[in-house]
Amino acid sequence: MNALLEQLAVLCTAAGLVAGGLTLASVRNGRVALRVALELWTAASMLRLAGSTSWQALGAAAVVLAVRQLVTRNLASASVGFTRPSRQTPRRNVAQWSPPRLP
Repeated sequence: MNALLEQLAVLCTAAGLVAGGLTLASVRNGRVALRVALELWTAASMLRLAGSTSWQALGAAAVVLAVRQLVTRNLASASVGFTRPSRQTPRRNVAQWSPPRLP
């Protein structure tokens, strides 16, 4: 069982690298790509922790979770106040909307 969990953890780690790279290539947003990769790396650390009850596995999982929390909070605080210019037409306020007049 431990060997299976270790292989799944390695697979999750590799999937994090691949998914993060693909996300970066398709969305071109490093923040989103990093979040995707961190989620899969968190899953890998949890799988390692489930397979081994050593202090080393617990410490590694704690470090991964701490890094994930710090990065997620820093990315969230860095994006506050940042707005992209919209390519769409601006939306009307519902209170200002009136039906079109017929000729």
